[in-house]
Amino acid sequence: MPVVGIPTDLLRARIGATVSDKKLDELLDRLGCDVEGITTVVRYRCTACGALVERGEHEELLGACPECLTAAGDDRRAFWTNLGDAQVIRMELLPVRPDLFDAGGLARAVRGLLGIETGLPVYDVVASGIEVRVDPAMGDPRSYRPHIACGVVRGVVLDDPTIRLVMKMQEDLHWALGRDRKFASIGVYDLRGLKSPFHYRPVGPSELRFVPLGTPDARAMTPREILEEHPKGKSYAKLLEKHERYPLLIDDAAQVLSMPPIINSHETALRTESTDLFIDVTGIEERPVMKTLNVVATSLAELFPGSRIETVRVTGDGSSRSTPDLSPATTRLDPAAASSVIGVPLDHTTVARHLETMRFGVKKADDHEGKLAVAVPAYRNDILHEVDLIEDVAIAIGLSNIPRTLIPSFTLASERPERVAARRAATALLGLGFTEVMSLMLTNPQELYGNTRRDDPGDSVVTANPASREQSIIRTGLAAGLLRFLADNRGGGIVRKLFEADDVIRIVPGTAEPVEKLHVAAVIQDRTAGFAGIRAVCDALAREFGAIIECDPCDDPLFLEGRGGRIVLDGRDAGVAGEVHPEVLENFGIHLPVTLLELELNQT
Repeated sequence: MPVVGIPTDLLRARIGATVSDKKLDELLDRLGCDVEGITTVVRYRCTACGALVERGEHEELLGACPECLTAAGDDRRAFWTNLGDAQVIRMELLPVRPDLFDAGGLARAVRGLLGIETGLPVYDVVASGIEVRVDPAMGDPRSYRPHIACGVVRGVVLDDPTIRLVMKMQEDLHWALGRDRKFASIGVYDLRGLKSPFHYRPVGPSELRFVPLGTPDARAMTPREILEEHPKGKSYAKLLEKHERYPLLIDDAAQVLSMPPIINSHETALRTESTDLFIDVTGIEERPVMKTLNVVATSLAELFPGSRIETVRVTGDGSSRSTPDLSPATTRLDPAAASSVIGVPLDHTTVARHLETMRFGVKKADDHEGKLAVAVPAYRNDILHEVDLIEDVAIAIGLSNIPRTLIPSFTLASERPERVAARRAATALLGLGFTEVMSLMLTNPQELYGNTRRDDPGDSVVTANPASREQSIIRTGLAAGLLRFLADNRGGGIVRKLFEADDVIRIVPGTAEPVEKLHVAAVIQDRTAGFAGIRAVCDALAREFGAIIECDPCDDPLFLEGRGGRIVLDGRDAGVAGEVHPEVLENFGIHLPVTLLELELNQT
């Protein structure tokens, strides 16, 4: 999982309370965050493109900028501008909670657990007056990313560390919600100087030029050149490779904002003097686009107290809507179900209090069924079912606070007798130099009976609507599977010693259900293979099971006449062994002598 470093001073400031390192670790662990610890990082800026990076205080400086790929040269300290150090709490990202990827969103959740601020967060949203017009051609299959949602956050105060935080939040959301920018990609821009309406339209590979973000020489490039030469373009070119035209976001004065999902323009990059931010999210599916915008907008509002979220009107193809839409989704929860799943007594009031701790809005439902109506914040992407709400109730209680009770009765497990027998047989055959194989349970009459010269006794289980004629019945023996394995693996040496210990199924007259039996089968393929060798293997298996072995002549057509025998173990017929008939070998396409045994290991 990716690891994020949240500045501890900023996190505590947004929580609004003094929280010790130990308590902070406990609260984050309660939310499901895997905390690695608190450490010090040093921040650097690339002198070529201005990109910001963080390194541990004992980590080496990078040899090249990860954004523009400019080599640092021999004197890395001269290449990277030191911006100072900071204490951060490092933790693995929780993929199902992208709203916890930054200090603002994390502080919002922690305030709930501490009781500082509970219930549904409410954001005052007003219209920005900005419009984004979507070209109808964006719906053309040759284009890409037909969905777009936008918003504005005004009144932010940026410095180098917070710019780095915003950039890091973008990349983390690209990973979690965007699936590496496929389903959602984010652009955050300095709104100064941009002229509404904005236009979201496709462009040809060489239709125009703009300076992409992270270009050391500030060279204007065409979309095709960006995909072929720019580091970000080469990394994400696969997302646009099947399309003849590429998406572009541009303002009414022809100022390019970005080429989603690849790169933003240099002119609209965030700077320390930026106060008003324009956000766009584009993608191939509507839900991840809308959820990602909700997370970004609300996290920025939490990160910058006093800032304001504003909506943008997105129009196109005769439709119009304002984004972001932060109205909560409403669902229901039965407190009795929560009590049953968690295993502790819970009443309506207690469940409602715990849900408010987790930042949900709660009231009694109007259906008179004893359920609670729960308002789910627009930034939550993981609430899909009642059980997700129950999980949050358990988190609010604290998993360590849920009583652990032993079950009233205990049973001791033991290995099934047939599995013990299979393991003993396998151990003995492995010791004799055999190799274990596994063949398919499904076969067909020709393979099982025709190729082995045996008559079909009609005791096979027939599959209904088989996928192919080769898989129309369930095997009643292992011999055919081993011979097929020899045939399909010709070459690479002459001597082969293979075995299989597994189940076969057959219909027994007078029984309601098919009977499952454990068989072990072994083959020896060798120019000098003979009955004596396979009989010796039978003797070894008999010794392993402490059984008395006898061998009587048999007329099984699988074997050469006079070279096959029926194996009797402790007075019961257990199987057969012998030299495989040349006609059988020819049926399978095997060109060397083979001896075979097959025994039933079930004692009843």
